[in-house]
Amino acid sequence: MRSHRRPFRPSAYQVYATVVCGAIIGVFVRGAITSLVGGGIGVHGLLVLGPAVLLVVVLGAARFGSWQGPVSFSAADLALVLTAPIATADLVQPKLEHSLVVGALAGAAVGGVAILVVAGGPGALGAVRSVAAVVALASLSSLCVAIGWLVQSSRRSGQRIRWVSPAVVVAAGGLVAGSAVVFSRLGMWSGPWGWSIAPLAGGTGWPVALGLALTSSAVVVLWALRRAGAASIEMFAVRAGTRSALSASAWTLNYRTAALSYRAAQPARLGVRIRIGPPARPQRAVLWRDAIALARDASRVGWATLLGAGATVGALTHPGRLLPAVLAAAGLYFAASVLCEPLRVDVDYPDRSATLLTWSFARVLLAHCTLPALTLATITAGTVLVSVAIGVAGPGALVLIPSLLIGVVATAVLAAALSARRGGRVDEALLIRLLGADPSSPASWAMIVLWVAPWLILTLITLGGAITIVGHAVVHHRSVVSAGVLAVGITGAVAGTLIGVARRTTRPD
Repeated sequence: MRSHRRPFRPSAYQVYATVVCGAIIGVFVRGAITSLVGGGIGVHGLLVLGPAVLLVVVLGAARFGSWQGPVSFSAADLALVLTAPIATADLVQPKLEHSLVVGALAGAAVGGVAILVVAGGPGALGAVRSVAAVVALASLSSLCVAIGWLVQSSRRSGQRIRWVSPAVVVAAGGLVAGSAVVFSRLGMWSGPWGWSIAPLAGGTGWPVALGLALTSSAVVVLWALRRAGAASIEMFAVRAGTRSALSASAWTLNYRTAALSYRAAQPARLGVRIRIGPPARPQRAVLWRDAIALARDASRVGWATLLGAGATVGALTHPGRLLPAVLAAAGLYFAASVLCEPLRVDVDYPDRSATLLTWSFARVLLAHCTLPALTLATITAGTVLVSVAIGVAGPGALVLIPSLLIGVVATAVLAAALSARRGGRVDEALLIRLLGADPSSPASWAMIVLWVAPWLILTLITLGGAITIVGHAVVHHRSVVSAGVLAVGITGAVAGTLIGVARRTTRPD
């Protein structure tokens, strides 16, 4: 097979067209970036944020490999390949090599853009550092492709990546904090994600960091090439079906089916082996099921903790500012959405709860809100206590726990539960209206957003407004008591309204 494979050689016209198009696009990109960032973002900002952002990019490449990966085959190809006497390595290696080359070119393009963003052009860095910066980011991009294949070709690696993902995000946040407070070049020497920005940041040690980046990339790429035959054809068949399902779900705005297809392509989740005995009272059956679901999938608690704690810290450290308050509201909403997964299971199979429970669906929905509310309240209250203890927030923030916390958590959880009630699907009538909307009209886009995500919009307005009101009073030394009463009244009224809406919901079809 390898001896008969014809190597790819670009024609002179393809090379000419690529160079000309790249030059034209480069001129436009340089002009746009120069007008936006002016002289650059600064070396300190690069050292603080760069390693953390690239670490998250590496994590994203690894997680992409856990359900899709850089090597893929169509369903039509697999129908022929499954019956052909061809070694898997001979099928995979050409595609893997192509992905590595494309990844390196994409990384080089990102390096060129980074030179414009950080220094305003290659003249500020010099020819040697500019070439080194492009090569370093190209090597990191190839490293990401190789890591994606290593995860794709090993089911156990996919399980481990999903298990440690919350810890990696926390480590990225720690790099930001450590680089900003302790040592500005801490992130640069933390691994390949930091070594790759060393030529951009400069300093005496950047040639050493560049050598480490190239060495680590070469080792991982060679390892990936040696494992070209490690994956099975059945794995490619599963991922081809997943890709088709995701494409169909995207066209029909059926994001619940997309989530289920994405989850089916991933290895089984690693859960904590905890035995929870059945409840003594039937009224606690839903709470018992939700506790078992969280115990079996502890990563959901980890993601909810990251989102909830990050939202709380953002609100405490930026009081009175609207954008951080809205981001905090979004974080609380998505944390509640992560915890509401057991409710989505009942929505996916509406006959299950109707058979196992004699309750109405409204009662089932509200019962599913109990454990997410308790968990999110614990996360938020714990974050406030830790923030006060380490000096991030003043002692006055403790008043938020018995006052504003209840309404905020209740609003976020109820809105997430009502959003889950929709089943992640858009009905045919609404889909026709969305497709018939005028794309040039801002009103049409506003209506589309309201139709697609009404409960998220309600949460952002309610919680964002309440958090901004309290923070504004704190910053401007106004009556915090009256602002708190107003915020509690707003969140309480919205939460009460949402409870009324939940009590009138019916079982999905």
